[in-house]
Amino acid sequence: MHYEVRCRFEHYKFNDMKFNNMRKYIFLSLFTLACVGCSTVKKETTIEQLTHETIDIPDAILGSIGSIQKVGDYLVVLDYSTESLFHLIKLSEQRYIGKFGTRGPGPNEFNHPTKLHPYGEEQLCCYEPNKREIKLLTINTTDERMITSTLFQMKDRTFFEAIPVNGDTILTTGCLEEGMFLLTTANGKQVSITNEGYPYEDEEEQKISNQLRAMAYQGNLSMSSGKKFAYAISSANQLHFYEIKNGKIIKSGETIKSYAKYKPDAHSQNSFSVFFDSNAPECYTDINVTDSLVYVLYSGRSFKEHKLTWKESKYLFIYNWKGALLKSYQLDVPITHFCLDENGQTIYGIANIPDPIIVKFTIQGTALQPFDLQQE
Repeated sequence: MHYEVRCRFEHYKFNDMKFNNMRKYIFLSLFTLACVGCSTVKKETTIEQLTHETIDIPDAILGSIGSIQKVGDYLVVLDYSTESLFHLIKLSEQRYIGKFGTRGPGPNEFNHPTKLHPYGEEQLCCYEPNKREIKLLTINTTDERMITSTLFQMKDRTFFEAIPVNGDTILTTGCLEEGMFLLTTANGKQVSITNEGYPYEDEEEQKISNQLRAMAYQGNLSMSSGKKFAYAISSANQLHFYEIKNGKIIKSGETIKSYAKYKPDAHSQNSFSVFFDSNAPECYTDINVTDSLVYVLYSGRSFKEHKLTWKESKYLFIYNWKGALLKSYQLDVPITHFCLDENGQTIYGIANIPDPIIVKFTIQGTALQPFDLQQE
C-alpha cells in the first residue's frame, strides 16, 4: 500500500499558498483530506440519472472554486484564483455582476475562507482560519454589490470550520484534544462538546490521539436554519447527523461504511500530520442541508488514478436526519461543489467541461432504494 500524500496542521497556522494547480491541491487537502480510503462495496441497484443544464454567464471566468451558495436571486461563488474572491451572479437574468471580497491582511479583506454558509435568509458567512474570523457577506440589492464585514473575531484557537449558531455561540470542528464538535463562544468559553471523539476502527486506531485522528477524518460541515447539522467525511464513507438543543449537541444518526486509510507522521514535532493512501477513493466532497433533508456529493475517485480530478463527483445522495438514504442520483457530468434552491429541488453546481462552468440539475421523481458504490 502506498502512502503518498501528507497533510499537516502546524501550530494551528496555515502558510500563504500560491494558487497554481499543485499548490492548490496541497492547501485544499488540509481541509478536505483527499486521497484517502473508502472500502470497495458492491453495487446493488440502479439509480436515477440527472441531466444538467448550463447556466450561461459569459462574463464569469471561474478558476479554483472553493464553494458556491444561493442567496435570494443571487449565486455567490468562492474562487481562490482571483484577487477578489467572490463572484456575484444574478440568476433570473443570468447576469454577471462582478467580483467582491479583496484578498489581503486588512480588517475587511480575505485570505483563504472556507465553505460558504447561509446566514439568515439574505446573507452568507464564511470562516477565515488564518485570521480566526467569521466573515459576513451581505448583498445590497439596490445597487447590486456585496458588502463584507467581520461578524466574529474568535479568540485563542483556530478550527477547521466554524459556523454561527445564535447569539455569540459558534459551532466548530478542528484538532480538539477530545470530542469531535465544540460549541463555543467567540471569546473561547466552552458551551458544549460531543462525547465521542473522531472515528476509529479498532483498538489500534483508538490509540492514535484525537488530534491526529482529526487530521484523518476532516470533511464538510453544513447546518440548517433549525440548528441541525451534518458532517460528511472526505476520507471515509461516513456521515454524522446532529441537532443543537438547549445549548447541547445531540446525535440523531450516522452511517458508517468504511474508515480512513492513513498513517500518522511520527517524525513531525509540534504539529499534527498524517500520510494517506493515494490508491483509496475520495468519498464525500460537499454537503448541504435543509431542516428535513441532507444532500451529499460523492466522488469514489482515487488520486492515484485521477490526479487533480479526484474530487469531481457524479453521485448525489439524499438522507433524512436519522441517517436513512432516501434518494440516489447519478449526474451526467461530475461536479465539484453544489448548493440548493430554497425548495431543495434545484441543484446548482460547478462542472469542469473542461473549464469551470455553472450547471443546474432539477430533481424530480420518487424516492429510490439505497445502494452502495464501487470505486470508479
